[in-house]
Amino acid sequence: MFLGVFLYLTAVFMAESVKASTIEEAKALKVAFCDNDVTGDKIESCFGQIQKTEIPEEFDKIAKQCCPGVGDRKTGKEVRDWYCSTSVETIKKCNECQEEKLKNVANKEEIKKVMAPFEDCILHVFSNSTDEV
Repeated sequence: MFLGVFLYLTAVFMAESVKASTIEEAKALKVAFCDNDVTGDKIESCFGQIQKTEIPEEFDKIAKQCCPGVGDRKTGKEVRDWYCSTSVETIKKCNECQEEKLKNVANKEEIKKVMAPFEDCILHVFSNSTDEV
């Protein structure tokens, strides 16, 4: 569930800030999460903020439909392990599927509100801030 949220939010952020294609977004995110220990550790810490957050059921279903094998990942470490062992093409398909399905979700604003602290954390990581996450 959390990886789907993570993928969606980071893909949106990177698309807006880098204007990259989805395959390039997935590659850049994979490098940040998997190959850069400092950034990867910060991303993992962001998951600590949402591990106890109640994600709206509709989004949970979308994440499980679009990103098989991710739905039961609960910790940042589990998400990181999945992400780092998954192909960029699979990650890209997961992102695209979620983006498409989210267009039809009635409570998008609720999802955004619930996920705002996590999104802020991720944005903080990618802004290269030196502050603690």
